[in-house]
Amino acid sequence: MSVALRRSLALVLLSFGCSKGPVAQTAEHADPDDVPTSEADVDMPTTFEQGVKRVAEYRDQIRDAIAAGAPTKAHRPLDELEFVLEKLPYLARQDGIPKRQWETVVVAAEDISELFSQVHSAIDEHRPPDYASVAKSIQEAIERLQGAQRSPKALMTPTFCAGQFHSCRAPTGFEPGKDVVLVLDPAASELCADGQYVFYKSDHSTRSSEQMIALYQRWIASFPIWSIEDGLAENDWVGWQALTQRLGDRVQLIGDDIFVTNPAIIRRGVPEGIGNAALIKLNQIGTVSETLEAITVARQGGFGTVVSHRSGETTDDFIADFAVATSAGQIKTGAPCRGERVTKYNQLLRIGEVLGPSARYAGASPFVRTKGG
Repeated sequence: MSVALRRSLALVLLSFGCSKGPVAQTAEHADPDDVPTSEADVDMPTTFEQGVKRVAEYRDQIRDAIAAGAPTKAHRPLDELEFVLEKLPYLARQDGIPKRQWETVVVAAEDISELFSQVHSAIDEHRPPDYASVAKSIQEAIERLQGAQRSPKALMTPTFCAGQFHSCRAPTGFEPGKDVVLVLDPAASELCADGQYVFYKSDHSTRSSEQMIALYQRWIASFPIWSIEDGLAENDWVGWQALTQRLGDRVQLIGDDIFVTNPAIIRRGVPEGIGNAALIKLNQIGTVSETLEAITVARQGGFGTVVSHRSGETTDDFIADFAVATSAGQIKTGAPCRGERVTKYNQLLRIGEVLGPSARYAGASPFVRTKGG
């Protein structure tokens, strides 16, 4: 915000709503030149935690200024806030905040930037800026920032994740464990090193196959988990056998990396007790014929099948038709957030319209757990 613009803001505030009593007195004593023009003018935080606390302090200063009827006193904290918010993403990276949480920081900063734009627009249109809205939005931004501030280890705990999951109940009306359930894909092959499973992205602890199974048991007992894909590594056949013996009658255990849509491997895995479902990727095995054979072998062994997309996916929607045509009952094509994913869901909707009353939605039927686990 330029010095000239800040002066204009002071004049506007003097003209609108600051003409009587203590408000006018405060405004008259406000110095529009007492504003930061660079980071050198601001006591900048050096850690992400300090940054979040500083934002909260600015929030309180802005709120107090508005409550006291002296909105011009909000100028300095608003301008300093802008510099701090620009710094937060860098501090997040410096302090090891996971990349997936950067978005929280960026969104909060963008929200505040939008508020500055609204203040600028108010000045241009000769109307008083809505400082009360600014203060409220800063509070919301702080809540998001505090969520990002939690340590990676804390964010990775099942309790925290389940809490986020259950918090969706009120706004949606969906009942966890009935209308919405959890499906995990640990991709355990990525964790496996020297026969142990290393939690690289949380606390760097290591677990054996037996400890991984015990961990899943605790989670299943506490949360509505109905399916686990790649719960153990692709080469851990002994571990997979134990996993299936312990959990196979309670949840769906999908093999992806261990089966790779290969009929021969699935044919071996069925009698050896490796899981109870197979992920089916058409572009993994390479041909429609082999994919159909993989589905046939899996079904003959009593396995479930899940038709799936794969990395490098395009907007081709054939797997939607394939999933329906083979009565797979399940399709995995990611969250509907990108074109190559949405196109599959749109095709499923079109298929439903064509089939009309003859279409059958599998619902919960493919999951082992609904059969009495």
